[in-house]
Amino acid sequence: MKSSPWKERDVITRFSSSCQRHSQQIVRGIGDDCAVLAPDGQHDWVVTTDMLVDTVHFDTSWHPAYRLGRKCLAVNLSDIAAMGATPRFILLSIAIPGSFSNEWLEQWTSGFASLLDEFSCSLIGGDTVRGDQFTVNITAIGTTRKGRAILRSTAAAGESIFVSGQLGSAAAGLILCRQAGRLGPLDETLCRPFLDRHLDPAPDVACALLLAESGLITAMQDLSDGLATDLAHLAGQSMVGARVDASLLPEHENLARICAAIGHDPVQLQVAGGDDYHLVFTVQAGKDEELLRFLNSRKGPPIYRIGETFAGSGVRLQHDDREVDISFGGFQHRSPTADEPSVEAE
Repeated sequence: MKSSPWKERDVITRFSSSCQRHSQQIVRGIGDDCAVLAPDGQHDWVVTTDMLVDTVHFDTSWHPAYRLGRKCLAVNLSDIAAMGATPRFILLSIAIPGSFSNEWLEQWTSGFASLLDEFSCSLIGGDTVRGDQFTVNITAIGTTRKGRAILRSTAAAGESIFVSGQLGSAAAGLILCRQAGRLGPLDETLCRPFLDRHLDPAPDVACALLLAESGLITAMQDLSDGLATDLAHLAGQSMVGARVDASLLPEHENLARICAAIGHDPVQLQVAGGDDYHLVFTVQAGKDEELLRFLNSRKGPPIYRIGETFAGSGVRLQHDDREVDISFGGFQHRSPTADEPSVEAE
């Protein structure tokens, strides 16, 4: 039966409008990186779930099993980080094709367990079934002090926008993986940081907890679908506009060199490439230096100012003496017949 094409944002909106249920224990439901629940008077729980499917989010034909096990968990821990929360408990459900070997599954499980240990999380349950495609569904639960979860919807006009790490490296790494053998000889040392960022990203949990502790962050989200799309979510829910200066976007020192080899524009990968799993966040007006001093006093990681919010809507990019709207210019799932362009992420 022929049907009209679907887009991810439309599906989310449909569920949000028709399937919400009211409870006094729900602080925040559909629409953020995590739901926020208040089961007691001292803590809030943040809960998130992600489904990852072979050939859609990753490719088991070339993604090493150990590193894929780590990445499958990392994307959920990044959502917990985006709320300024500490990850605690994990539920894991997987569908495994009959063609997969025990050796491959052992490597995947070892990688998954290594990241559990790294962040002191506990696996508390799940399900295993046989399926046509390797599919992973993870639910992660974190905790934060009551009323301290950082939402997407609480930025205001006139605030600085920061990110917690270099952008575009993971997208470049994905292209290197996909074009392996077709690019000619490339120095392994040159490629390694980009491959590592894509194959085995490190969620910025420690940075997020420091940002939450500072009390200076007004809104935050993790970067999974690209800055253009993820910042558009934050700006839209906060009912502000966002302006990004391309000259301020942080990048690996060899990004331009890699992009020349793979035939892509560095700025395009930085704003639309996705899979970075860093954080984008807004800071109380006039508090940039105070935040930087706080992070320095705690020996925190570097953060990078990339722009500011304004009264309005949309995400604007200042680049090459022009200002263009890049709202939702990153990756989103859609039906194959939809005509919306996007940059595919793993």
